[in-house]
Amino acid sequence: TDMYVGTLTADEIAFAGGSGENFNYYIYEPYSYLTWWTLSPSLREGGGSSDEVFVVYSDCGLDNREAGNDDYYARPAVTLKSSTEAVSSGVGTKANPYVIN
Repeated sequence: TDMYVGTLTADEIAFAGGSGENFNYYIYEPYSYLTWWTLSPSLREGGGSSDEVFVVYSDCGLDNREAGNDDYYARPAVTLKSSTEAVSSGVGTKANPYVIN
């Protein structure tokens, strides 16, 4: 079976509720203080020579930052087929990963 892993776009984050200070969307992680990249480029305010990309602050939503900042993380996203029924076991850790039917 082919398996694909990607990164979410800013549109997908916004659609999930992650634009602005929404503390009720499914990616919200209080007190994790992690910032991670999206696949979406962003236009730098006022012009400028640096490329910017949308990032997600896990505790408050989207923002844009200069590409190449190594203080941010990659967060993979996996798309499941519509025929997926349920998680049959596991808790999502490295030692005990989810098993999906």
